[in-house]
Amino acid sequence: MIQLNSRIPDKLKKFEEIIKRMARKGASDMVAHMLDSMSGPKSGRIYRRGAIKRGRGKNRATVGYRIHQASAPGESPARDSSNLANTMTQIQEEEGGLRQVIPLPPYGWILENKLNRKYIRPAKEHVVPAMERVIDQLLQRL
Repeated sequence: MIQLNSRIPDKLKKFEEIIKRMARKGASDMVAHMLDSMSGPKSGRIYRRGAIKRGRGKNRATVGYRIHQASAPGESPARDSSNLANTMTQIQEEEGGLRQVIPLPPYGWILENKLNRKYIRPAKEHVVPAMERVIDQLLQRL
């Protein structure tokens, strides 16, 4: 019987580690892209948010309001309370090292799908093609 010593299992293990690392980096890049898109200028409705008060007791008075500009349809959501930004989480699945980026349900889903405030799909379209190119290059090296 002929026994072949092959480095294929070692290469496959290394390839699996690279894919897991890429999944972590891709999920982080996606969150960063979503947060950046929320920070940009918006062109939606402008309204008053939260009274600014001065004084104490009977002398307490409202002296102004904080202004907030919402996002228009087709723009990514505007940051107001940062609730959406603070609830972006990455969930790692046990097998395969796959990751999911999940905003606060159902608010993030409603913004993306019902109110036309796009921020998840553009982030995915930004990150996934770059990851696919790297995977293709790795496969060509094997």
